Amino acid sequence: MDPEKDFAAKANEIIDYLRKHPDFFIKHSEILPELKITHKTDKKVSSIIEYQVSHLRTQLNELQKTLHMLEQNTKANSEFSKRVHTMSLQLHAASDIKELFDTLYKGLKLYYSANKVLLLIFKKPEGLKNYSGLKFLNSTSQLRFMFTEIFHRNKPLCESLHDEYLDVLFGKDSEMIKSTVLIPLQQSDWNGLLVLGSHERNQYSQGFELDLLVYIASICGLVMDSFLKSH
Repeated sequence: MDPEKDFAAKANEIIDYLRKHPDFFIKHSEILPELKITHKTDKKVSSIIEYQVSHLRTQLNELQKTLHMLEQNTKANSEFSKRVHTMSLQLHAASDIKELFDTLYKGLKLYYSANKVLLLIFKKPEGLKNYSGLKFLNSTSQLRFMFTEIFHRNKPLCESLHDEYLDVLFGKDSEMIKSTVLIPLQQSDWNGLLVLGSHERNQYSQGFELDLLVYIASICGLVMDSFLKSH
């Protein structure tokens, strides 16, 4: 057998053994005087002990950075939750459908960087007109048919849509929309769709903020339902 290969194999076995028994030199301290350990591993470290300390300090710094990031995220999430709570109270306090949508639009533009907000209600009561991004449509409309799957799933759709869907939703502004999120609204005698469109790519994704957006949509649906029933 090649002596060098034999040495390398034995060296690996020794390394594996020491990793499994890190207290070996504590239990067999009598061998320490016979060991030859280089006392300069690099320009900044002068001994194996200092090397271990340096390594631990590096790990500690990384851990502290991670903890700081988590603390910052927790603080940011808390602040965001407070803003959404304030917005939900404003939605509850809306005196009519127009005020409801205006409040929704302003909040989603501010907190979710939405360049476009659509609220599609698939119920068309007499006397109610479409305006801005709020549209009352028949339950048999093409839009309702196109998004049948999302109502079956009853979950947010958070991804880029095909061009044909963007064209139907946003018309001449569709080319500027780079990311979207669609949230179904389900009520006893009607359903609807809340649509956000952003000029930024990857603006919306699964997570804490999307969960709160679903919460906002459900409140909006309940308030809208009370207006429609009283109309």
